[in-house]
This record gives sequence, structure tokens and C-alpha cells, in this order.
Amino acid sequence: MSDRTARIAWLVGLAAVVSLAVAAVSGSRTPGSIALGTVLQSVGLAVVARFVVTHPAFGPPRPWAWGGPSPWLGAAALAGVATAVGSHAFAEVLSHWADDGHVRAVSGWLSEGGAGPVALAVAFTAAAPVGEELLFRGALWEAVDDGRRPWLAWLVTTLAFAAWHGDPLQAAALLPVSAVFGLVRLRGGVVAAVAAHAVHNGVAVGWLSDAPSVSGVAAASVATVLAALAFAAPSGRR
Repeated sequence: MSDRTARIAWLVGLAAVVSLAVAAVSGSRTPGSIALGTVLQSVGLAVVARFVVTHPAFGPPRPWAWGGPSPWLGAAALAGVATAVGSHAFAEVLSHWADDGHVRAVSGWLSEGGAGPVALAVAFTAAAPVGEELLFRGALWEAVDDGRRPWLAWLVTTLAFAAWHGDPLQAAALLPVSAVFGLVRLRGGVVAAVAAHAVHNGVAVGWLSDAPSVSGVAAASVATVLAALAFAAPSGRR
């Protein structure tokens, strides 16, 4: 087994272990428990991504692809808005042929009263984009890309990200979204992909929640993420 294949296998295996462990301990399906599970999973995925890419036990350490020039963040944010609009319309069409129970469940969680939906909005817009992008368009991208085939990395991570979400309707609606996130990654690095993902999720939360306070918190969370990325992003693309 080549170093690349072994690294990909470790990434997939450890990410699955993290997700299953979080699902086992997150408890009942309430907004608060889902928010906690989302944060724990995101932290776990980020740790797995960093560890597998940089530790010599998994093959020669690869560069940690995090950076991206901050001028790309504006374009990434626009891509996030566009993908949110497009995926919402696409999901509406697909719902005529497939069960949209997952979407309705998320909408219900985000529209409940109390602090749970607020925590869930923050988890969806701040934690999930970081953990998932570090895993897919950070670590997995680097494991697939040998420096000569970035389009192969784009294809693999596009499919893997969509499949990761499990629900057939959600996976289908996210396939073009994932493709755009990959294009953003090609041009602006992982920072730009995180920005696009955060904006996408923020717009989606605004659509799915009936509570103005939850939408407002999601918008504030996205703005905070973008400000942090603009401050943290180095000048180089990788």
C-alpha cells in the first residue's frame, strides 16, 4: 500500500470513528445536543486532519495547506451565497421525488425556543465549516494531490464531501455546492473554502429558521468567522 493510499485510508477510518463516537455520546436529538455533537465532531475532524497529514507515522509529512490570500475571501463569500441559493432551489426540486425529512427536521430544531437553536446556529456556521474543510479540502486534498493532479483532488473531495452528509437528498443537493467549494479551494486555499462554507451555512440557517434571533446570531457568527479568517490568513496560497 502506497503512502498516499494509507494516508487516505487512515483519514477516512479515523474520521468515521470520530463521527460514530460523537453520535454515541451526543444524547437525545435536541438542538442543544446536536450543537454539542457538531462542535465535538468538528474539533475531532480538525485534529484527525492535522495529525494524519503532518505525522510521519502516516508517511512523509505533507505541507499543511491552510493559508490563502485574504483578497479571495470576498469572492469566497459570494460563492457561499450563490451555492446557498442554488442548493435551496435544487433541494426544493428534488423534494418532489425524495424524502426531505432531514431538511424539515433541521428547520424544526432551528425554530424551537430557548438557547438550543442559537447554539446550533453557531455550531453550523462556525464549527462545522472549519472541521469539515480541514478534513476534506485540507487533509484529504493533500493526501490525493501529488502536486501534479489538483483536479483529481478536486473530484475526490467533491464526491467525498457530498457523500459524507449521508442523507440522499442532502447529498444530492450538496454535490454542486461541494464542487464550487473545491474550485474556491483551488484558487484561494483552505481559508477561502472555510469562508465559502461558513457563508453558505449562514444563509441556509436564515432560510430554515423561523426565529429572527437565530438568523441574527447566524449572521453575526459568519461575520466573526470571516473577520478571523481575514486576520489569520497569510499572504501565500498554501
